[in-house]
Amino acid sequence: MKMMLIRLFYCLIFLTAPYSWSTSVISDTNQSKIIGGVDNTENYPWMVSIQRGYHFCGGVLIGKDWVLTAAHCLDDKEADDLTLYIGLENLSNLASGEARGAEWFIIHPDYNDRLFYSDLAIIKLDQSSGKTPINILSREATLDLKQNEQLRILGWGVTELGSTSRQLKEVEVSFQADQICDATYSVNGIDHYWDRSFCAGEISGGKDSCQGDSGGPILVRAQNEWALTGLVSWGSGCAEAGYYGVYSEVSAMSDWIDTRRAGVSLFGSGRIGFLGKDRSKAQTFTLQNLSESSQTINQKYISNDYFSIDPNNWLLNGELPGSKECSFVVNADGLWGGEHLAELSLSLTHNAVSADLNAKVLSRIDAQALDTQWEFYSGTSQNTEHSKPWTEVEDLELGSVMKSSNQLSGTRSVLLSYLNGSVDETPLYLKFTAKLDDANFGYLKVFINEKSEKTVTATNWTTYTVELDPGLNHTMFIFYQSGGGAAFLDDLKVCTDRFNESSCSSASGYYNTDDIASLDDPMPQSGVDAVCENIDYEDSEFTYVSRTNTDAIFSNGQISSNNTTSQLLGDESNGAGSFGFMWVFIMLFVFYDKFKSVNRFM
Repeated sequence: MKMMLIRLFYCLIFLTAPYSWSTSVISDTNQSKIIGGVDNTENYPWMVSIQRGYHFCGGVLIGKDWVLTAAHCLDDKEADDLTLYIGLENLSNLASGEARGAEWFIIHPDYNDRLFYSDLAIIKLDQSSGKTPINILSREATLDLKQNEQLRILGWGVTELGSTSRQLKEVEVSFQADQICDATYSVNGIDHYWDRSFCAGEISGGKDSCQGDSGGPILVRAQNEWALTGLVSWGSGCAEAGYYGVYSEVSAMSDWIDTRRAGVSLFGSGRIGFLGKDRSKAQTFTLQNLSESSQTINQKYISNDYFSIDPNNWLLNGELPGSKECSFVVNADGLWGGEHLAELSLSLTHNAVSADLNAKVLSRIDAQALDTQWEFYSGTSQNTEHSKPWTEVEDLELGSVMKSSNQLSGTRSVLLSYLNGSVDETPLYLKFTAKLDDANFGYLKVFINEKSEKTVTATNWTTYTVELDPGLNHTMFIFYQSGGGAAFLDDLKVCTDRFNESSCSSASGYYNTDDIASLDDPMPQSGVDAVCENIDYEDSEFTYVSRTNTDAIFSNGQISSNNTTSQLLGDESNGAGSFGFMWVFIMLFVFYDKFKSVNRFM
């Protein structure tokens, strides 16, 4: 098929050679191309840069306490990771923006991370913003947008020069009707995909959003002001001929957005992570009720038996009080090896909320090479990225050692154990020896209770020390594969003095055998006040706006009546008669290249 398309490609070039095109249909897919834009020409007080030490996504302030962004920007983040700079123009001058933290965020429950459906998340600021929020385009006005009407994108993403911009950029692009979007991107697996997304751009390419612009706004004029109509989501390449950028349609999800402000929300990370076979792992979730009225919890449900709502931590007695946020615990029950998915659902009087759950149960392995009396877990019975276990090998220098699995580039090899930390104020330290066979092919990270504590990149045997937390220590060695390399590990022990080898031991007493699910259980006499806190919050309104006829601006002088697909696409060519060949080529190009679609997260 690929060779046939190449032959057709050269044939089409030959057939269309006598004609001139306004912009070449062929684009360099390796060239990083906001594309075709300029530095910001206006002040945008509601524009947001979302950072965790660096800018990685855009966002937009829609209320004094609320920021919208793309779901794919946050689906592997924690609220504590984020700093939001509101009203910022230049990334080199962060002090010019208003800095806020994230109290919490919620990803839309229908978000599909493969197809970027419902690619929207809402962030609750930890402190109200003093900036002016943007208006949101109403649903009726969104549905009335016309073919080739001009929209504006903002962002600090990759430009046509191939690097990200420190200065906020803007570019005008043409709105595309749903039938054109569907012809460009055949999204299989979700019906009515374009009810919650739209696309915009030019058939000839040259103007678009790109990596680093994800989550930022795409705007339209409404009552002579800018209004939010969408968020940067994904696209095939950047500014390539024949493709358009795809944007989350904000008004299509306005009911869900409004409910976050005055109803019940469920938040907490559903990525429970790695655990050992026959062990458990807990994850805390929070039910928040921003209304003053209590709601009855009619049903709580998890879709399979790999997870359970911990009955000892569920103290709500079927009622969620008004103006409260209440916590409960979900346990990943490691009864079956492999990677497990489920949905947590709660049905209340006026709301239904849900969250996706994911846990990876590792098998117990023989790790005698580590010369400890501790249990270790690695690998599963499934064909996943972490399925192959660490194994015992012979090292010329140290004898029997453990080696990470050989897997494909971009995968992880995980070794897990459970250790006891201090029971008083005397610190304990984990000491180990490790090396890589080639630092060009990956790196080894050590995690204690999900926190990264050490990174190994040395290619010679080196001893490392990590301080343990008090109590239980969920201890993971993860080798991140970037080629054909491997990590090696030996001589694990716990020390009371990090500098005194005689204080170290690998005795069984340092292995934790607790029933982990019970470690966080409340006292028997605890009531609802033990898991619920008052919410100190004043409502922050969102404003939805309609439009007038004078708000609409069109490209190339076109008016809204000229909105047939064939006419609009044909007008992009300067050469009379060249459209037929160009359109055939574009359709072939789309078919061949449709799997290049990626999000626009940095």
